[in-house]
Amino acid sequence: MTGRETYLLAMYLYEADAGSPVPPGAIADLLDKSPAAVTQTIQRFELAGLVTSEPYEGATLTCEGTAIAETEYETYLVLARFFDEVLALESPEYEALSVVGSVSNGVADRLAEMLLDSPTEDPDTPNLSALMCPY
Repeated sequence: MTGRETYLLAMYLYEADAGSPVPPGAIADLLDKSPAAVTQTIQRFELAGLVTSEPYEGATLTCEGTAIAETEYETYLVLARFFDEVLALESPEYEALSVVGSVSNGVADRLAEMLLDSPTEDPDTPNLSALMCPY
């Protein structure tokens, strides 16, 4: 759960729910990482042009970072729904966030076609408390 896509998607979900900038501590909580590790990752993302960062404030996704996160968002929605409705996992959103960068969009499309009766619905606001590490 340390992939670039996972971090960017976590930031995307946080921004949709609480706005930006995204504090490193919030991402650390969502991904069950240390704040120092998240800060280092944000610094690398800033050098790559994926985020802008303000010391002591947090980071904001750039257009490029948002585009990457949006491509993973649909996969995240399908996985969360599959983990909830088919596997009945206790923390489907957290589990989906944990694996989203490891599952191709093609696999998510097949899951949606083969296993889910109706298309995924785009929630108005992500449930950040459901994403927190349950362990």
